[in-house]
Amino acid sequence: MVKNTRPDSVASLQDQLQVRLEELGDILSFESLTDDSNQIEITVGGVALISANRKVGSLEAAGDAGKLQVSAVGQGGASSPIGTGRILGWIEARDGGLASLIDQNDRLARTLMAEVNRLHASGTGLDGTGGRDYFIGTGAGDIRVNADLLADPRRIQLSGTGSPGDNSIAVAIGRLQETQQDDLGGQTFSGFYNQTVAGIGQQLSGTSSQLRDQEVIVGLLRNQRQAVSGVNLDEEMSNLLVMQRAFQASARLVSTVDTLMDTVIRLGR
Repeated sequence: MVKNTRPDSVASLQDQLQVRLEELGDILSFESLTDDSNQIEITVGGVALISANRKVGSLEAAGDAGKLQVSAVGQGGASSPIGTGRILGWIEARDGGLASLIDQNDRLARTLMAEVNRLHASGTGLDGTGGRDYFIGTGAGDIRVNADLLADPRRIQLSGTGSPGDNSIAVAIGRLQETQQDDLGGQTFSGFYNQTVAGIGQQLSGTSSQLRDQEVIVGLLRNQRQAVSGVNLDEEMSNLLVMQRAFQASARLVSTVDTLMDTVIRLGR
């Protein structure tokens, strides 16, 4: 196979490489360097991933489930945590806003279970027994109704005395909605939930605003780069016209010389 070394092919490959580097730049921060022989080197925090157009390192994730961290690992075991980029954004979102939201949801669920179970366990069911928990679980991820109660609704303990028509425990549980809870900072269940939702909304609004600002900055930087390295169509058209005029002048000169030579030859005959 004949290797294609046409300049337009080289330029196309360079454009493709630039596109891939920009895509990589969205994922993580890195430094790249291309030498005079077009050998590229890519490093992350001083750790080489690509050297002389060869892969010499990799990105590796390590840590407990749900707490994975990503680092660049090179030859000899040298490593460096990744800097800015989409991967780091995911990690920071997981360990920041999402972790806070999960913690608040768990806090709400644990308080709800504790208060409902405290009242429910003090009541008596239609089967004449008591002491059972209404909710089972450790937090928002696994909260559920006690399977024993689901199997026999008569075991639900809504009576304070066991007497027919006594629903004092059910009323007390219903009033929990309006009761301020010390474990929730003195807020009611609905108040704490609304505050959590509002906080997430504010964080999301702030993040969206920052994203729009960064997109504007990226657009300005790309326009500046394009102004330096991009193709100016007006300039290229002017150069093309100059070359066309030069070609026409050269062609006219050759035609004139050919006519003169033909005339001289005819005179010699």
